[in-house]
Amino acid sequence: MESNKDIEVIRPGGTGLGLYVTYQLIQAMGGKIEIESEVGRGSTFTVSLPKYKGQPDRPGITIGDLIDEKFGNDISRE
Repeated sequence: MESNKDIEVIRPGGTGLGLYVTYQLIQAMGGKIEIESEVGRGSTFTVSLPKYKGQPDRPGITIGDLIDEKFGNDISRE
């Protein structure tokens, strides 16, 4: 078995929520995320989202509005 004592581990700062939030958003949109990781080489993240053909024309709507709508929050506009 090869020794890992020559591998430098880098631990960036942050809350650690980025991947969790990303996963939740991808899941809410019906997609999937695949992760490949190799010690000493890094990680590769592949995100797949379904193509949505029935998108209504809603100029000015934001991703936040769509997320609120998906989870049942009121997005009424004045």
